[in-house]
Amino acid sequence: MKRFTIAMAALAVAAVSAGTASAVTTVDGWASSGGANTPATLNTGSSINIDFSWTAAPASGYVQFTTTKAFDVFFTNYFPAVEGEVTGYVLKQAAAGGTTYTTGYDFCSSADTMAAIRGTCDLVAAYPDTTPYPDATEPTTDHTSLFRLDAGTYLLGFKEGGNPSIGQIGFQIAEVPLPAGGLLLLSGLGGIAALRRRRKA
Repeated sequence: MKRFTIAMAALAVAAVSAGTASAVTTVDGWASSGGANTPATLNTGSSINIDFSWTAAPASGYVQFTTTKAFDVFFTNYFPAVEGEVTGYVLKQAAAGGTTYTTGYDFCSSADTMAAIRGTCDLVAAYPDTTPYPDATEPTTDHTSLFRLDAGTYLLGFKEGGNPSIGQIGFQIAEVPLPAGGLLLLSGLGGIAALRRRRKA
């Protein structure tokens, strides 16, 4: 029993250590076209911030990233804040024929969208009830989590067709914390406490 308890405690510590290791999300590459600038990326450890910007339209671009953990995607910024203007965004699996998770509109289906992300996409807007896209997401107000997806390699991209002709849209890819390691650690510590009580007895 003693050896088993110590082994469980060691396993718990190892699991938590693995869960807090260095970043497991990496940027594999990027591409842009039209008036798009080079995407800006910042790896903060457990998340990566990606900012797309453009100085002329049409413009499109994407970043390919790989993560070995489940992840969420958050909006971080969108400007300029002009009522009635929207920008398309795409999240899809990088593999040929992979699933696309943004399928609301044909906004990104035109020939001036990069082939890798061309097709259906969802929209972001600075104001609610944007005609004719009333359900466009508003990142500057809610920062709502968009997705909870499995580990893998993905493309995250944007498409601006004309307005705003100069702008920026930002995202954060954040690893989903795994609670199992913490529970395992508590189990291991409980076993150690029980062992100590038996020794005292």
